[in-house]
Amino acid sequence: MTSVANTRTTRRPRHVLLHVVLAVAVLLGLGATPAAADGGTTPSSTPAATTVGSTERTTATPITGGLRSLDTTIDDSRTRYYRVDRTIPGSTIDVGVSAAFDPADERVRIEATLETLDGESCAEETASPVTGFDVFGDASVSLTASALRPDTGVCGSADSVVLAVDLTRTGTGPGQGEPVDLELLVGEEPPAANLAALPAPDPTVPAPAPLPAADGSAGTISPGTDYASAPIAASGSYAGSIAPGATQYVTVPLDYGQRLTVNVRFDAVDDVATTARPNAALAIRNPYRGVVSPSQVRDADGNGPNGALSSDETTSFTAVSFDVSYLSRGLDFGAGRSGNTSEADASTAGPYTIALALGTPPWGDAAEQYTYTLTFQVSGEAGVGAPEYESGGPLVPWPVDPVGPPGIAVGLAIAGAVLVLGGATSLVVLLVRRRPAR
Repeated sequence: MTSVANTRTTRRPRHVLLHVVLAVAVLLGLGATPAAADGGTTPSSTPAATTVGSTERTTATPITGGLRSLDTTIDDSRTRYYRVDRTIPGSTIDVGVSAAFDPADERVRIEATLETLDGESCAEETASPVTGFDVFGDASVSLTASALRPDTGVCGSADSVVLAVDLTRTGTGPGQGEPVDLELLVGEEPPAANLAALPAPDPTVPAPAPLPAADGSAGTISPGTDYASAPIAASGSYAGSIAPGATQYVTVPLDYGQRLTVNVRFDAVDDVATTARPNAALAIRNPYRGVVSPSQVRDADGNGPNGALSSDETTSFTAVSFDVSYLSRGLDFGAGRSGNTSEADASTAGPYTIALALGTPPWGDAAEQYTYTLTFQVSGEAGVGAPEYESGGPLVPWPVDPVGPPGIAVGLAIAGAVLVLGGATSLVVLLVRRRPAR
């Protein structure tokens, strides 16, 4: 892992904010863990390292499991290359890539490609910030192509693969030529000794679990404005508010055998015109930022994870994660699961994140804040289907408390408005290596 200063001399103010926030994270990591309001604990954590991707494929920057890093040099002038090396024989490698864009950027696209050292293509994905009904600026996409399964040859058995990240802009916004901030998350797991005994994942769209009754006794919580500041919270009901154009984050640790059901009920806003009703979106993200809550989920009242707020009555949204199942890794989520190819898998125990986004109405005067009640429940028996590793434990890019639940990675410590309004793309990659012959 290298730490190299950025050679560009012109940087936008948002990058200054990034480094200031990371410096604060260092201080928090040295002190006591601060408490969030009523039911959340902000995890202390060391900041991400700085990694600079190589501009040449032959000298790709080496990265390994346990890495949580930022590359602030990604721009639209050249491709950046990283070499992901295995350090554990027969291991599974997870790679998460998230890029944040400035709100003023126009027609930006990011492409991530995985290849073997010999140039054989394993998988690729492209994504762009989205507007309109899908108000999530971070538009996560997951890469779970069949070429990455362990029984498909060199892509599954390679000791190293090359990750190439390309950024292109075709608009005329002020972001032209400027770098964006790229977050890299790399994990590596040893082979499971009890593989044959692990339960098969449920291929059906998950059903919502019963939630605590909304009896007016909701506590309060201060959601984070990014992954770094997301408080860790226990199952229950919490009152909150959100402004148009914002995204809020809450962390919920999940173990193998567990799933997460989330409901957000917005209060009616009588003085807001129909034309000023913003759209809302609710999602659950895995530890590598991939969305694990299928868009087809509906609760008993027909509520799904997104839609427009009502001006004269309460509006509810519901999201459910897949069960955390070791054997769901590498499944093709576009065939036989929910039909939504933008979903990632819930194959790793760790910090899952509830993300709530509220869009900006295309016209009309929206309210300054929209109040809501957030209710969520972790269901299932913790530890069911957990792998027993052949040697040691996994290398993960988030801090793990040996006497408590997993914490959350620092991630992109940027104001939430940058992530939402500017948009970001998240690539979640899973590589399963073929088991060595015995």
